[in-house]
Amino acid sequence: QWIGPPVLPPISDFIEAQEWRYTDWIEKDNTLFWRYRPSQVIDRRFMKPGRYTINSHGYRGPEFKTEKPEGVTRIVCLGESNTFGLGVADDAVWPRQLENMLNKIDPQKRRWEVLNLAVTNYSTFQGVRQAREELPRLHPDIVMSCFSWADHQPAANGVADDQIKVDAGWWPTVGKILNHSAAVRWKRVAWESI
Repeated sequence: QWIGPPVLPPISDFIEAQEWRYTDWIEKDNTLFWRYRPSQVIDRRFMKPGRYTINSHGYRGPEFKTEKPEGVTRIVCLGESNTFGLGVADDAVWPRQLENMLNKIDPQKRRWEVLNLAVTNYSTFQGVRQAREELPRLHPDIVMSCFSWADHQPAANGVADDQIKVDAGWWPTVGKILNHSAAVRWKRVAWESI
């Protein structure tokens, strides 16, 4: 037993999502805790190297109109990093692939639009709040959701649902200041590429 049993990170590290480290691309949201800043391209200095195109609504993928176009069947996808496509090219995320496939193989030749509203590390708690905020204005015909790891993080540390406290995340601390420094980011990217 050179290493010993696995040690879980401190509760605050587990519940405080990594997104707080990337305030260049992610902003505070009073209801959802965080969201992506609209109209940006995130480069490789992110959680996983890659290029992530964020539209004017603050979601990954091409631009879309809030009002559903006539004659379009709209699917809204809610979720976390799996649906967001962390580490996956813009056109390879599964919501984009679903839209392309439906528009090619639908025997009724309907027009399909699949919106990717996933945000990395969202839990079902955030997903429910996001659905209440977004679905009434987007008028989807179908809603798909996929939430997983973020729901298990507190439970893995023995924290009951009613005991979860979300860190404000935006108060400066030495760790957060270091996380914003170019040198620390460069070292992190270099280490991840190894």
